[in-house]
Amino acid sequence: MHFLIIGNPENRRVKLFSETVMDSKSDTFEIVSYLDLVQKKVFLSDKITNKVIVRIESPGENQEVRNALIALGINAVQEEGGTFITENEALNLPTDHGRICHGRQWYKGFDCLLNQIQKNVQKGNSEIRFMNSPFAISTMFDKIECQKILQASGVSIPKNFGQIVDYDQLRSQMMKSKTRQVFIKPAHSSSASGVMAYRVSGDRQEIITSVEMVQEHGQTKLYNSLKIRKYTWKEDITNLINTIAKERILVEEWIPKASINNRIFDLRIVVINGKAGHIVIRTSNYPVTNLHLGNKRGDMNELIALIGLEKINEAKELAEKAVLCFPNTLYAGVDVLISNNLSTLKVLEVNAFGDLLPGVLYQGDTTYGAEIKAIKQIYS
Repeated sequence: MHFLIIGNPENRRVKLFSETVMDSKSDTFEIVSYLDLVQKKVFLSDKITNKVIVRIESPGENQEVRNALIALGINAVQEEGGTFITENEALNLPTDHGRICHGRQWYKGFDCLLNQIQKNVQKGNSEIRFMNSPFAISTMFDKIECQKILQASGVSIPKNFGQIVDYDQLRSQMMKSKTRQVFIKPAHSSSASGVMAYRVSGDRQEIITSVEMVQEHGQTKLYNSLKIRKYTWKEDITNLINTIAKERILVEEWIPKASINNRIFDLRIVVINGKAGHIVIRTSNYPVTNLHLGNKRGDMNELIALIGLEKINEAKELAEKAVLCFPNTLYAGVDVLISNNLSTLKVLEVNAFGDLLPGVLYQGDTTYGAEIKAIKQIYS
């Protein structure tokens, strides 16, 4: 088989998948960079060969690509009445590592590019096969739309609060529903960027997050850091929520998670061709469990001892049900919560690029190896 990989060539996701293709010895691949696509230096219709497999990778971790996607999103953001920066401003944004900004405009640009990919590929060859379709990827990158689809399909998710635009509206909604703690998530973020665990007790309130807030020349700048912080001053909390909310946010009930060895945990479950296999137990001392924040992987034997194989299988079935909501999706990473009383399972997120689990094997295969096997079974 021949794989056409759309991604940033320097990215480790692209490198690891390419190495897995090479290991098969009978398969080939070609990499098309996001930057070349956006700048129209290459056209997918020229790259298409008969029965090629198209893999769309994450566009992240490349400042030039990010800037180009922000520039591409101008018209769509204008049409919906949102704030935007000009094409010249977008293309010349300086490297500001970890800065959380222009998320909606970036997403609209990425969505625009995904639509272009779909159209260009269709022009090239009607037999084109996506590992994950552009539409599915775009949908999964919109947390608000993703949760709507899951809820409509009967997938168990935390209660959410609809469109929240600022701190005052959030406090009002929490008071009406008698909710004391919520998670606030930027609609289009990944890797816990901008995610905040917010709780209220009487006159006291607190945000736990990896977001660093910096005041510079009268402007509030937010950065995604590797350090967990706590904010307790009302002015800081109001500023944090209002700044994040400008880019659209998903607010959902904060359900206490189960613990192993006094560390809370949730599960990242990768579903490939409809079947859940690879699982990582993400443990933490804080509500945010993403492993890049210095959190640790848990032990599967300890999980089995705690909840039993039946509950683990229930979590896998829930993950499979979630991915079924997104047609033309070969693989996805599903984050599943187990409540602290061990009775409730909830899908927190479905991640289009959630299959990067180095060193995790299922039936002898990495996630990438399992995906290639699945593709060959489907199209053999």
